[in-house]
Amino acid sequence: MSSRNKFYSELIEEGISEEKYDRALEMRQRYYWKTLKDYHDLCLTLGVILLADVFKNFREMALCEYKLDPAHSWTVPGFAWNCALKISVAELELIADQETFPFF
Repeated sequence: MSSRNKFYSELIEEGISEEKYDRALEMRQRYYWKTLKDYHDLCLTLGVILLADVFKNFREMALCEYKLDPAHSWTVPGFAWNCALKISVAELELIADQETFPFF
């Protein structure tokens, strides 16, 4: 395996901690990576899988609780707005004034 000095970050101008280096060694034994690119790709893949799992659980909860799909919203604030409108049963009037429209 690469020595600890190969993990030096020029961005923060310091090396890797002993704990993080030990974790990298453990990950190498478990997943058999050979280069730092392999390690990078492994960490990236694991992060994406974790994010997908979190979103899947959030989506299931939202569909059950609000009967709305967060995958159909551009942002979380937009989804929260849709949930608030659905719960409040508020009726919004159509914006007819051209000068008011840019604020929304």
